Amino acid sequence: MENNLENKLSMYQKVQFYLTHHADETAAIPMVASLQTELDDQVNTVLALATIVDTDITGYTVDKQTKRTNLTQKILKLSTAIVAYASVNGNSILAEKCDESLSNMGYMRDNDFYTFAQLIIKEAMPIMTDLAPFGVLPTDLSAAAAASEIYLDNIQSPRGQINERSKALADLEKEMEATDDLVRNKLDKVMGIFQATNPSLHVGYLGARSIDGTGSQTPADYEGRISAASIAVVATIPYLPSRSFEIQNLGTVPLTFALSTDAAVLNGVPVTVNAGAYVTRKSLNLNPSDAAEYVLLQNPDPSVSAAYKIWVTE
Repeated sequence: MENNLENKLSMYQKVQFYLTHHADETAAIPMVASLQTELDDQVNTVLALATIVDTDITGYTVDKQTKRTNLTQKILKLSTAIVAYASVNGNSILAEKCDESLSNMGYMRDNDFYTFAQLIIKEAMPIMTDLAPFGVLPTDLSAAAAASEIYLDNIQSPRGQINERSKALADLEKEMEATDDLVRNKLDKVMGIFQATNPSLHVGYLGARSIDGTGSQTPADYEGRISAASIAVVATIPYLPSRSFEIQNLGTVPLTFALSTDAAVLNGVPVTVNAGAYVTRKSLNLNPSDAAEYVLLQNPDPSVSAAYKIWVTE
């Protein structure tokens, strides 16, 4: 969960704790207990959504990659045999159609790779007998077809989980706004009555209402300014799925942060960092591609530059 939301949640929980431990003193104003019940319900809703937002998609990504590796091995066995057969028999069209290197397969996008696998399976079917001298048997074709269907079923698993987390984050922000409204426009007003009847209770309440910052106190790994209407390559570093990035926007305009496969274009799942806010994301949540080595910041504002700090945790 983003630090600014984490900080607010911590404040709500401090208020809950304070009201619970001073229930005897607040009993003079029955409305306090009623509002505390509403606050408890809101916090429970926020915690449930936060659990989804913080779900690690590593398992889904690793599982998909395992299935892709399995399919790659089986398709490579078929495709190399087809190319060898076609070359021996002077069929240049078939050889060209099926001749993809292992590295090229690795660069294919998920659906493109599935389509290529289906092509190889289709081309292998009518010449299975001819492929026997090249080390390919009908069982190899069956294994490749089965692996391709399993892979297809899992292509969208990580993206699906990212979408679920994005929806949960939007719902979480909405519930946070509702909780802010409850505390600021109802509970604060009611607790304000104690300024006259129990000043120390009110002072303690204001202490519970304070928001404690949880931003990094260590020196930033990267910091600087980004010009208006620009994209900056903050760093180029080898991809590490478990790496975490914490971004602080020190400016007055929103910035967009991304871990991208392209030095000039934000791709993957870019995240907005509002003015004055902290955001924390893992590499996998920003971009599941192991080619995502560009740490990018975008300032979409047409006239105002902004300062930033970025901490990296390996």
